[in-house]
Amino acid sequence: MEMRQIRYFATIAREGNISRAAKKLGISQPALSKQLGELEACLGQTLFERGARTVKLTDKGEVFRKRAEEILSLVDCTVREVSCGKSKLSGRITIGAAETFGFALVASALRDLNRKNPAVSFQIVSGNGEDLAERVQKGTLDLAVLIGPGRLDGCDTLSLGVYHSLGLVLPKDDPLAKKKGIQPKDLPGRPLLMPRRMRISAEIAGWAGYDYAKLNVVGTFNLLYNAAHAVAEGVGAAVSIDGLVPEMLARRLVFRPFAPEIYSEAYLAWKDNAELTPAAAELVRLLRGRVKECADINDFTKRESKGKENAK
Repeated sequence: MEMRQIRYFATIAREGNISRAAKKLGISQPALSKQLGELEACLGQTLFERGARTVKLTDKGEVFRKRAEEILSLVDCTVREVSCGKSKLSGRITIGAAETFGFALVASALRDLNRKNPAVSFQIVSGNGEDLAERVQKGTLDLAVLIGPGRLDGCDTLSLGVYHSLGLVLPKDDPLAKKKGIQPKDLPGRPLLMPRRMRISAEIAGWAGYDYAKLNVVGTFNLLYNAAHAVAEGVGAAVSIDGLVPEMLARRLVFRPFAPEIYSEAYLAWKDNAELTPAAAELVRLLRGRVKECADINDFTKRESKGKENAK
């Protein structure tokens, strides 16, 4: 098996058509079909179901696609690490991002890094915490912005100093929307949409004081944007952190925190004991400085406010 065959396979899987994949790769269709046949012969498996105009991954093909993407990501990352110059930063940083306004801090650091080092580019991969955590642990992401009550095992982490309240996204005309906080007694029997992320069931059960199985979970989601439309159409209330209701639905939906409150922390994670690329390491350095600046400003504001209160 050759690396080019894996790249060819991944391109065919993305395009869903051998002719389009061949055009994108800059080779002839017969040559690409031959390479695919050799790959399948090497694996002893049929990776695609051939149709008249399209190809569809088989079950084994789906498994191979996932692993192929991980292999190619690791190879590209390794090439970037080796190719980085000693005096100037270059290469691409791959950053996973869960839904959190804490990413604004990362974005500002990326802006400054790119202005000083125009040869550095970045790829932002949005997703839910569970998928991103797996990818950063495997090394297919350089960094990931995650949310949780605890930190990710097997990773170095940096708190972004941003905390979210967990609660419900509800239609404005829902009776619970009139409450300041959602209590454990409010959940049983109510249709719920649950985020597909790590430890959410344990978080809810620990807060509610009853078994998670008592909840009527009608669906799950990985990002709130589309789930919010389901909430607006009356499918159910969505368990979410604050600050994520899409602006276009702000007139129809509200967020109400759980009471007592559950807080989740936004933090940056990267694989433990892994040597970051120079560009990724510089981004982490910039972020450490940003987080410290924000903490110092918050401390100063608190002292000023306390001083004014004492003066009264």
